[in-house]
Amino acid sequence: MYHFKKVWMWEDWPHRWQLQDKGIDLIGETFDGKFVAIQAKCYKSKVPTKEIESFISESTRTNNEGIQIIDEMLLIITSDMSQNTEKAYFAGGCFWCMEPPFEALDGVIEATSGYMGGTIENPTYEQVVTGKTGHAEVVEILYDPNIVSYEELLEVFWRNIDPTSLNYQFADVGSQYRTEIFTIGDEQNDLAKKSKEVLENSGKFSKPIVTVISEAPEFYIAEEYHQDFYKKQSARYQIYAEASGRKGFLEETWGED
Repeated sequence: MYHFKKVWMWEDWPHRWQLQDKGIDLIGETFDGKFVAIQAKCYKSKVPTKEIESFISESTRTNNEGIQIIDEMLLIITSDMSQNTEKAYFAGGCFWCMEPPFEALDGVIEATSGYMGGTIENPTYEQVVTGKTGHAEVVEILYDPNIVSYEELLEVFWRNIDPTSLNYQFADVGSQYRTEIFTIGDEQNDLAKKSKEVLENSGKFSKPIVTVISEAPEFYIAEEYHQDFYKKQSARYQIYAEASGRKGFLEETWGED
């Protein structure tokens, strides 16, 4: 915890190197004479990486003598607690591959990997992967409906799976890799059924659409090493996405649509 003897707005700090705020909101001086760069932000969605990078870059700058004036950085990030958030649940095969397309959407706050639809409570990956628990690998989508609609989430879901494969997706075989939309309430259920009907009538696939739509049961979060796998193990994830056949199928099916 910091205790400051003085705090300046950036534009009032006598040692500033430019008037324009490029990431630093405040400068605090501690009682032992250290200068702390402060950025305080309230975000409705994901934290913009470029803003964090700008804050760090500005805070570590040196003066004309090559001396770094700012000693420490304090980044305060809060979420807008008043924002309206909702959840959606999609099973699309390996959950590693389902997080990235949803998290790329503006308005999606977080995609979390987990399990749904099985017969035991608090399943582990080792149990689910046997295909004997009845669970499917699922992503839980926390989103702001004022920014992104449920219909848009459905569109992303359909464009990232093979809806004609029963109890498997690409290289992953077993009921745990089935495609399923778990809905919350009548509105989501109706929209999911409508979107499935639209896809069936589009002629995009010659085989029947086998994706199931059902009421959402309890969601069990997956182990930490599965969360954001595409970020933590990006090289391994890219190899898997290519080798599994998912990437090639999606490119061939949807192209530039």
